[in-house]
Amino acid sequence: MKHVLVVLATSWGLLAAQPVAFAETYTLPGRADEASGSVTIAPHVLQQLSAEQQQLVQRRLTEVRAPEAPPAAAPPSGDLSDFERMLAQRQYDPISTRLKQYGYDLFNETPSTFAPVDDLPVPDDYVVGPGDEIMVSAVSPRRNAENTLTVARDGTIFYPNIGTLTVAGMSYARLVSFLGQQIKGEASQMQLTVRMGKLRSIKVFVVGRVKKPGAYTVSSLSSLSNALLSCGGPTKAGSLRDIQLKRHGKTVARFDYYDLLMQGDSSKDLRLQAGDVIFIPPTGPQVAVAGNVKSPAIYELKGTSTLADVLQLAGGIAPTGYTQQVQIERFDENRARKVLDVNIDRLQTAGTMTLQDGDLLKVFPVSTKLRNAVFLEGNVERPGQYEFRPNLRLRDVIRSDRDLKPESYMELGMIERVTPPDDHIELIPFHLGKALAGDATENKRLSPEDRIRIYYRWDIQELPKVRVAGAVNRGGEFQLRPRMTVSDLIHLAGGLLDQADLSKAELTRVRIIDNKAVSQRLEVDLQRALRGEKGANVALEKGDYLLIRPVADYKRFRTVTLMGEIAQPGVYTFRDGETLTDVIQRAGGYTARAYLKGAIFTRQSVKRLQEERLQEFADRLSENLYRQSAQQAATALSSDAARSNSEAMSARRALVESLKQTKASGRMIVALDKLNQKPHSTLDVQLEEGDTLVVPSLINSVSVLGQVYNPTAVTFEPGRTLGDYLAKTGGTTQSADQGSIYVVRADGSVLTDQNVGGWWPFRRGIRGAVLEPGDTVMVPERLAVDTSIRDIRDITQILFQIATTAALTWSIVTK
Repeated sequence: MKHVLVVLATSWGLLAAQPVAFAETYTLPGRADEASGSVTIAPHVLQQLSAEQQQLVQRRLTEVRAPEAPPAAAPPSGDLSDFERMLAQRQYDPISTRLKQYGYDLFNETPSTFAPVDDLPVPDDYVVGPGDEIMVSAVSPRRNAENTLTVARDGTIFYPNIGTLTVAGMSYARLVSFLGQQIKGEASQMQLTVRMGKLRSIKVFVVGRVKKPGAYTVSSLSSLSNALLSCGGPTKAGSLRDIQLKRHGKTVARFDYYDLLMQGDSSKDLRLQAGDVIFIPPTGPQVAVAGNVKSPAIYELKGTSTLADVLQLAGGIAPTGYTQQVQIERFDENRARKVLDVNIDRLQTAGTMTLQDGDLLKVFPVSTKLRNAVFLEGNVERPGQYEFRPNLRLRDVIRSDRDLKPESYMELGMIERVTPPDDHIELIPFHLGKALAGDATENKRLSPEDRIRIYYRWDIQELPKVRVAGAVNRGGEFQLRPRMTVSDLIHLAGGLLDQADLSKAELTRVRIIDNKAVSQRLEVDLQRALRGEKGANVALEKGDYLLIRPVADYKRFRTVTLMGEIAQPGVYTFRDGETLTDVIQRAGGYTARAYLKGAIFTRQSVKRLQEERLQEFADRLSENLYRQSAQQAATALSSDAARSNSEAMSARRALVESLKQTKASGRMIVALDKLNQKPHSTLDVQLEEGDTLVVPSLINSVSVLGQVYNPTAVTFEPGRTLGDYLAKTGGTTQSADQGSIYVVRADGSVLTDQNVGGWWPFRRGIRGAVLEPGDTVMVPERLAVDTSIRDIRDITQILFQIATTAALTWSIVTK
């Protein structure tokens, strides 16, 4: 009986009719054919289902197959006997699927070394016959003779000066003696040598259960085994244990090939004669031996064979074989299979129990579990199993602390014991330190299969740590060791830094007093502690925190970089309080070509501040643009207007994104020309680490950019105004925003119409401003005025100033 689970679920494509909507699981009783994997369902079960369900079930049943176990490695199915094929299909029993019939692999490929060749020594019992060559060498004082004689069909040879001699039927030893008498005669001084030359070929017949039956021409030295190898050997249906040699209609020998394969006994491997017939009868009873034997295979039985005989054929039971339960699967009178369990420790059973044809003998492995051992595990020097003996105790396994690895947890060890009858695990704790000290109550009695576990201390307890910070090379946490002091901790931290205050350090310690955490601070004299004085070199406790303070106002040398038109440009160090004027004077002042109004002074702290402000400005603009985009999309009167607004907004967002990617220059406006006239005035700059001053040479031009007819640089002329330079470029275009013209001075300041200076009515506006060398006039484009456009103008101004500073600095550096 086989049950098939068929799950019917909601589907729109499985049935041709309307979609069904149900989810049921049916257990269908039926009959399964294990060989084909097909399933037959009882008709009354299908009748209980609707027509749509029956159709779906029938379709699903065609896909059902018997569950398959992972395939075991089996011999190729091309040349398997019935017995081998039956075992190979036992997927549930992998130890027997690889078994093959013993001895037949020898005939898969015929080795050339088995074929007799002409230069092999001829045995004394070799019988001479027609076609053999006899080589006779005679050496005497009067003459030497060398003759090669061939035995004629009538069994004779002709020797010169002697005549015809009959030699057929003689053995090789008799032939040597006979020719010596006939040729040598009374000539005692003659030396006669007789040897065989080319040997005759004979024809034999190989019939029965062989791969290639027929007549074979072989050497006269061939034996029965040589002939079998020549014809490819028996098939797996042919016997290896009853090979019959027939001569003149009678059976002259029965050869058991197992004697040759297992014992090397070739006494019955007779030499063949012309006309011999080798007959291979059907194989006898066969028994398969699997499992823990030395040579698992399928063996052919000869006569009545006991269990002991079969195990001897398989080389005996391997050391890993379990002898108390050897299992035999047997066909019971061609009706069914049954299983027999045999304890072969009883020699009488093994010697008297007879095996039958088709039996499968399985020898299981012994349990890998050690029954007479206890196991030592954990933080020990020699873990593993130890022999169990009666009255074995813990100290017999762990004799002293030398058997332990460092930092074993002495307060607790554990014995894991399997306790019958349900084999549950019982934990038996013990105090390892007391047990090693001789405490009898902690020296536990052991049982077989006990596991003794010794713990590493820091797997059980929290690792004690101390911390050091401040003016040390490698601050952090370190493991607290016994008798560890302040100097030890400082050495572990790589020692003190140069700026460390050696007069005192602060050690913070937390203790529990009256169930309250109380923090204590101790002052440590580092000089005395590092010298190892007991009073100052405080012993550390778990959780201590040591702070090494630096000396007040300790600073390493700081540098400022002077570039461009400086008498001696380079990198200069400075002290606290030194100003830009002080360093310039140390550098020899300016060259004659220096243009002080165009100097660029940059500072790292200003750069960081500018970048923060730029990011805030860009974020605020992004929020405004998203807000305006939503408003414009809601108020757009047509799709064209919406598309135009979207394109304009995309351009603004791109400009804002470029602002986010822009790196600030860190430029400060320094009136270097005024400072040169009044050194150390309020205009002087206190220096910081990383400051850079770039003094360009005189710039003899004014740049006019933006909405003019010819954006270009114009030669500087003293006293000329912005309007004069605009006129030289052709004036502003019609799209220029006249009210938004501004000037970026060479020192980085910006001049607009609002800060141009002068009093009404004498105020002339931005066009009347007198320009200086290096100034840049920007004429922006006139756009629809809204807040976003004003923002974009601000962005453009910022980007231009940054780009101008970077370009000027680069030109000076690369000179």
